[in-house]
Amino acid sequence: MIIPPHLALIAERPASGRSGLAKLLRASGVSVLACGVSSQLASLARQHRPDVVVIDLDVAGIDGEQSVAMLEAMTTVILVCPRDIATARLAALEASGALLVLVKPVTREGLLHAFQQALAESRGRGVRRNAAA
Repeated sequence: MIIPPHLALIAERPASGRSGLAKLLRASGVSVLACGVSSQLASLARQHRPDVVVIDLDVAGIDGEQSVAMLEAMTTVILVCPRDIATARLAALEASGALLVLVKPVTREGLLHAFQQALAESRGRGVRRNAAA
C-alpha cells in the first residue's frame, strides 16, 4: 500500500479506463482527480499540483511529447501507451521526460510499482505538490 496522502491526476479518454486506473490507486490510499479531455489536463495540474500524473496517449488532442514536457515542470509523469505504439515514438516520449511508460493492459502491480517509483523520483528532484507556481 502507498502511504497517503498523495494525489494522482489521471488523463484517460474512455470513462472505463479512468475509473479502472482510479480504482486501483484509490484502493492503495491515493486521492484521484481524473479528466478525459486534453483541455482540462493543464488546468487541473496547475490548480491541484498532483504528486503524479498518469496520462494516456490516447486522450483526444494530446501531443504526448509536449504534454510530458509541460507536466514535468510541475510533477512526475507516468505514460500509459497502447501495446502497438512504435518503438521510436516510445523512445522519444521517454526522452522527453516521462519517468515511466506503462503498456496496456495496465496491471495493479505495474501501476502501483510505477507510482512508487514516480514518488521517489519526484522527491529526488525536489518536486513538491502545492508548491508555488
